[in-house]
Amino acid sequence: MKKVKEIHGSVLRRNLESEIPVANALIDSYAKSGNIAYSRIIFDTMSSKDTITWNSAISGYVLHGRSDVALDLFDQMKKSGLKPNRGTVANIIHAYSLAGKVDEGTQAFHSITEDYQIIPGLEHYSAMVDLYGRSGRLQEAMEFIEGMPIEPDSSVWGALFTACRIYGNLALAVRAGEHLLVSEPGNVLIQQLMLQAYALCGKSEDISKLRKFGRDYPKKKFLGQCWIEVKNSLHTFISGDRLKLCSIFLNLWLQNIEERQRHLIFVMSYVLRREEEIGWIHSEKLAFAFALMALKVYPKVLGL
Repeated sequence: MKKVKEIHGSVLRRNLESEIPVANALIDSYAKSGNIAYSRIIFDTMSSKDTITWNSAISGYVLHGRSDVALDLFDQMKKSGLKPNRGTVANIIHAYSLAGKVDEGTQAFHSITEDYQIIPGLEHYSAMVDLYGRSGRLQEAMEFIEGMPIEPDSSVWGALFTACRIYGNLALAVRAGEHLLVSEPGNVLIQQLMLQAYALCGKSEDISKLRKFGRDYPKKKFLGQCWIEVKNSLHTFISGDRLKLCSIFLNLWLQNIEERQRHLIFVMSYVLRREEEIGWIHSEKLAFAFALMALKVYPKVLGL
């Protein structure tokens, strides 16, 4: 957030705020850094907007879980006379997914060719799998994938895999995960998740094969990593890494964080969406615990 504000200040000093591409970048950056309010202020003060402007605002509200505002902006965009593009439609399907409006999202997907002359791409198919999966309609999601006219990629299988884990469909999760392993053989996170899935299924032979499979490929990704800024210092946390924990008190906090979260009105949407992906020590939980300890914040209600 601090860097975005510095860039924004530089833009103002150079009188570049009226440049549409610059304003679009600020809308997107503020939204992604967590300040949707600043993002909206820039959007509202723009005298003219292009398709990317609307897309940046819509995707920002989708990112923040505000499907109602995203869909309202989509209606305003159409009334303004601007034509939605590929990115717009993908964002709108995601908005319907967040709102639990499966029928409306399905209709939006099927109408994009006729209404906007857009041939659906992987981003749209992935959004549709998320739409079905988020609502628990896992079999429909699988049938949708099987009927795709193009080869599904890791984003498509990943959406199904996540939904299956959330809703406890282990058999389908394993099926989706095996496709993910083929798509991204060097992804350590996927390997770790599949080891857990195989263990739950009692597939010891598959566990051995996967461990050998993992050794044969170079590691391309961290298990999970996030960053948090506390008192002007940036801290990095990797899932499962206790070396970063700066005191015994933080360890004690982590041991009790699950229980504490039940008493906090706190929605960590990213963590809930990906569920318990690589054990209970998420990088997000490490960062969250560190911030609370560093700032000495112990509220009953947290709004982030």
